[in-house]
Amino acid sequence: LRELFCCYLEHEGFRVCSAGNGGQAVAQIEANMIDAVVSDVMMPGSQGSGLAAYSRLRASPNVRPDLPILFMTGLPVQELSVYLPADPRCRLFAKPVNLPALRDALRELTGH
Repeated sequence: LRELFCCYLEHEGFRVCSAGNGGQAVAQIEANMIDAVVSDVMMPGSQGSGLAAYSRLRASPNVRPDLPILFMTGLPVQELSVYLPADPRCRLFAKPVNLPALRDALRELTGH
């Protein structure tokens, strides 16, 4: 699925980099100028979930505080909204993700 999202977003004109888990994602984001993050809530491995990565990113002095973060999930969105603070720069998408809606949200949040 990660490759599918990367290919689609590249086709739509976004420059994309990817990470296999939350730890890799946080390290990449802290080291680079990233305009937005698209993450699954559940990630493989012991490097943390998307929600753990979200907490680490929001607490990091090396990441801009208004970084847009878009989550996708197969879990009920209503249940997950309890775990995410009210954040106008964060969006939650239910799977299967509507790709044009994801693209439009990225454009809106990044101004691109």
